[in-house]
Amino acid sequence: MLEHAARKPLVIPVHRGDLPKGLFLRILKDAGFTLQEFREG
Repeated sequence: MLEHAARKPLVIPVHRGDLPKGLFLRILKDAGFTLQEFREG
């Protein structure tokens, strides 16, 4: 689960298979994370 101290929870529905790259990056952005922060995680 991704959590950001300054933001309220973001609900992400279950997706069948792999997420497309653009959707994954959009989810990270909406959650207030960068790709680098996610990788360091």
